[in-house]
Amino acid sequence: MRRKSAASKSAILTKIKITCLVILALVVSAWGYCHYRFWQLSRGIEKLSGSGSWDLPFLDLKGVIHVHTAAGGHSRGTLDEVVDAATQKSVDFVIVTEHPRPHGYLARYQSQPGKRPILIFGEEREEQAGRALVVPYPERKEELRIATHWMSVPQEAVAEIINLHEEADGVSRLKSGCFLLGSLPGYSPYFLFPIQRIFRNKLHQWDYILKQRPLWVVGGNDAHANIGLRLEYSSGAPLLDWTIDPYAASFNYVNTHVLLPRSSEISPDAILAALGKGFAYVSFDFLHDPRGFSFSATQLWTRRIRAGVELTVKSPVAARIQLLRDGDSVREVALGQELRFTAVEPGAYRAELYLPQLGGWADENPWIISNPIFVVK
Repeated sequence: MRRKSAASKSAILTKIKITCLVILALVVSAWGYCHYRFWQLSRGIEKLSGSGSWDLPFLDLKGVIHVHTAAGGHSRGTLDEVVDAATQKSVDFVIVTEHPRPHGYLARYQSQPGKRPILIFGEEREEQAGRALVVPYPERKEELRIATHWMSVPQEAVAEIINLHEEADGVSRLKSGCFLLGSLPGYSPYFLFPIQRIFRNKLHQWDYILKQRPLWVVGGNDAHANIGLRLEYSSGAPLLDWTIDPYAASFNYVNTHVLLPRSSEISPDAILAALGKGFAYVSFDFLHDPRGFSFSATQLWTRRIRAGVELTVKSPVAARIQLLRDGDSVREVALGQELRFTAVEPGAYRAELYLPQLGGWADENPWIISNPIFVVK
């Protein structure tokens, strides 16, 4: 009996060991496949080079919108860290939107005119109609309102087409954990790229809304720098501080680029006014620097033109260029740097650019999303 009992225990242990080995093999295989895909994407990004030779008649300012710090109560980040990250990633302007207004910060940096980044302060508010970023113009009694975390039809004239915090929350913990693990080491700054899906639905919703009225879009970084693992000594000094979403990673993942006339003064008011009129585009900058991109008509500084005018899309590198009217594709260039189209039919025209040469994930997710140009009879 004892021999049978010992043999039975040995068989159970063997099964447990085999099961553990199988599970380990599956985990390692999944990690290896995922990590290889991230490595492929990273290699493609490194190899992609070149910039447009277009002589574009505007300034292109790289910006970050929707940033939180410790002043808002749910981040450990400081304003100094925001400025350092923005400087590191060549960001021209940052819109900080705390829940409580961070009084006193603006004056601290106002004494250095011309210094980048330009800091613009606002609030994130919970309102009856939904959540909004409310950003006052420093020099006039107006405010820019940007719909954030919207799910159906935003009430504002400007809305986030993507919100990184929302994308992370919208994926199951198991799935996001698997892709995060697969991105380690080395590729964690863009582990969300293959699994972001909410903004795809918003693109369809946006096209539907554009049939009714203008809605200009921006990218929402919703940067907190508060996800990770931190261990401290009793004194508060860090023993371990590993942050998955540091400001620098968020600030170079998705960006809102504001377009200003070359003769324009670069100021918070000018930036907010451009955002409010749709003179901006959204880009996943980590894939490639988008500066050199343009989507325009003969009349550059208007978003409403007469039918029969030629629309032009230009890209700084070879890309798949898609021109859409009311959400439907009307012209596509498989891989090139320019698309021209005479818009005869009225509607909302916008451009999406992709970088298929970077591999499957980049072929499925847009690199650049333009704001629309409205063609009327």
